[in-house]
Amino acid sequence: MVLIGKKEMATCIDEIAQDFFKATVEQFPIAVASDEFYYFPQVPSPTKDWSSWDKLSAEAIDGFGAKLLAYEQKLSNLKSDHKFGLDENLDLQIDYSFLRGSIQTLREQLTAVRSWEQQPTFHLTIACLGIAEALDAKDPSAGDLRASTLPDFIENAKKSLINMPVLFRDLGLSMVGSWRCIVTRYKNWLPIVWIWVS
Repeated sequence: MVLIGKKEMATCIDEIAQDFFKATVEQFPIAVASDEFYYFPQVPSPTKDWSSWDKLSAEAIDGFGAKLLAYEQKLSNLKSDHKFGLDENLDLQIDYSFLRGSIQTLREQLTAVRSWEQQPTFHLTIACLGIAEALDAKDPSAGDLRASTLPDFIENAKKSLINMPVLFRDLGLSMVGSWRCIVTRYKNWLPIVWIWVS
């Protein structure tokens, strides 16, 4: 066991947290900007690419799941190799536990629960959040940029939905109907989306 001080331990935990948050924003820019999904950390993005959507393919999720597992392992190693820093400081114990729990919960939701391959409402919620976020942005081109890449996001969603129970399919179809009504109502604001759903 290596004994390090509280400051060094805090720095190690902070570095893992910063890497985790940065990777999560890059992979899920829309989910992390919302409070819709409890298992995603809410992380403000320093910059916005309005044409970007959450990456929800099986390959992307599996790769991200492996990254999350690596973060968990780093935290485990940190605790076992540098126990002194955690034992002596309640703030560090809280930071460590919260970060580890956040990473583990997100990994389990993405790699074990796998809503993204069973529930079309998951993808449709991301789509609604993405469009709403862009329409609310100060950048006047945000809505058009986000809407222009929506068809690709929906096509990728269709490829991801491989284990869809009938109940979830029906909920998704119901949500599409409601969504179509909303887009119809605001077709002047969302011309690209209107063309796509028409």
